[in-house]
Amino acid sequence: IWMESLDWRSQDSWSTVTSDLFEALTDGDDDRRFELLMKFALNPGHPRNVLFLHRELSVLSLAERDRTWTVWITRVLTDYRTPSGVEELLAWAGEGDLGSIPDDSILLIGLSLAWMASTTSRKSSTEIIDKILRVLSWHPEAATRLLEMVIGVDDPYVVEAVLIGCLGCCQQQSIGKSYAAWMARIAYEKFFEPEQQPTHILLRYYAAEICNRACSIGAS
Repeated sequence: IWMESLDWRSQDSWSTVTSDLFEALTDGDDDRRFELLMKFALNPGHPRNVLFLHRELSVLSLAERDRTWTVWITRVLTDYRTPSGVEELLAWAGEGDLGSIPDDSILLIGLSLAWMASTTSRKSSTEIIDKILRVLSWHPEAATRLLEMVIGVDDPYVVEAVLIGCLGCCQQQSIGKSYAAWMARIAYEKFFEPEQQPTHILLRYYAAEICNRACSIGAS
């Protein structure tokens, strides 16, 4: 019963004791931990939503994430017994009325999908990228904030998914020049400005296309 109550806890009702109990009950049980975190992922005020998961995964090495998170999310995405949090997320991203959802919530959906894109299932990854495109297309502010958050992640699949989503957003006729310029600046500074530039050819291609699109509409 206590674990079920965690879904609805606000920041105010999530104490140090709550955190300690959560950590104790999920310690060494990646399946249970990730399932719960994905269940909380889209709750904007929840202290363990996907922003927490993002921070937790970002500090791990790529090898450690592959051993834990990537194994779990790949199994979930290729198994019919999908946990409710992942199922809800995929449904929202694929069929929900996203136009009326605030940017803060779009950011949570996009960030969740981005980390799911680390799956080794190419079929699942392609479907997730399609959903990211749908989610970000009409939300340039959320898309730009998401790009800022993941651009430094060392998993190329995660970064690729967000770059593709941002490129789709940039190609919308309604995008403002300020957002296109913002996306282009983030992409340029990461992939073309440093002396030791990332060598991943697809990431550089999508980044270049974002920059080209910004230039083509006069964004600076």
